Formats: sequence, structure tokens, C-alpha cells
Amino acid sequence: MVKKEMEVANMRDKARWILLAVGLAMALAALIAQAGDLQEKIDTLWGSRITIRELLEETCPEMLSLIRVQDQDVLVTWGDEIVFRPDSDDAMREDEEQERFYIYIHCTVSIRASGHRVTYGASNTVTIPPLLRMPYMAVTAFLREDGSIIEATSDYGYDVWRVTTNDSSYVAGNANYQTMSYHYVVAPPGYSPSPQFTVRYSQVIHVD
Repeated sequence: MVKKEMEVANMRDKARWILLAVGLAMALAALIAQAGDLQEKIDTLWGSRITIRELLEETCPEMLSLIRVQDQDVLVTWGDEIVFRPDSDDAMREDEEQERFYIYIHCTVSIRASGHRVTYGASNTVTIPPLLRMPYMAVTAFLREDGSIIEATSDYGYDVWRVTTNDSSYVAGNANYQTMSYHYVVAPPGYSPSPQFTVRYSQVIHVD
């Protein structure tokens, strides 16, 4: 009976995560439509102590309804690594062994150009412990032209150790280009804080 109840719970979780991913993809159109205003808001909020709810209320309210209420007060991070710690002290051992009981997810963002073809993307990869599967991960990359978002691409997965998304766009040029990315990860049971949501920017490149 307990096993069956756990299977039902897992199915419900997977359904919720799939709904979230689909909703994020559908929200991309809305993000592009308000690109200029959106980017200005994100630039203003960059580095601040803000929750997922506060960020999405300001930048994309369509996404907010797809995040569990209990997850919405999680603080947004602004960097290239997500770290989950074990909830129980029982998971900890000697100081020299402590690191292996933490989960590290490396978040990348990239951009490159060949002529007027710009390739941009982002990814989440579990680095420690290697190949450890997360219940759910999602990533979205936004291509910016002189500060305004002109395109976006996303990927998601459940029970995965890596998600990555890349796309290419032929641009007009005579402008600066940059990738901005959203990274979302749900940790396995027994780890916190979960979920985590981080924002990254790539370097800026110029296309003549």
C-alpha cells in the first residue's frame, strides 16, 4: 500500500513538473512581447535579495501560477552554481568528507558569433556527485540585442542530471549581443533549500 501511494505521489509530481515546463515554454511569447520593459526590470533587480515570487511578479506573472505556493518564497540567487545541503546532521561526517554530502549544480550561459549568425544557450549540470539525477530541472536562455530580448529557447527534464538548450539566430548586426538565462532546480528529498532559481548573464559580443 505504501509503495502504491508513493508511486501515485511520484506521478502527481511528474505531472506538475511537466505542466510547469509547458507553461514556461508558453510564457516565452509573453516575455518576447514585453522584451524592452522586461529587461529593464531585470537589470534593476540584478543582485538584489528577492524571492521567486517578487522576481516573477515584476518580470513575468504568467510563470508565477506554475510555481508551487510553498516554493515561491525561495530567494533568487545570482551566480553560476546552485548548492543543496543535506537537511539532517546525520548525513554529515568528518570535516574532510563533508563536501561529498552536498549537491552542486553548475549553471552555464554562452554566446558566440560567426558572421551574422549568433548561437546562444544555457545549461544546468550536476557536478558533485557526478551524474546524480535531480527530480526536475529547467533552463531558459534569452538572446539580447543592445539590451533588448529578441529571442528565447528553453529545455527541461525530470529525473535528469543535465539539461541544456541552444539556438541560433541570424541578426542584423551593428549591435551588441548577450545571453541572459534562468536556471531552476528541484532537489531530491532530504536536501535544501529547494527549489533554487538563479539568473546569469554571458559576456557581451559585438556583431558588425
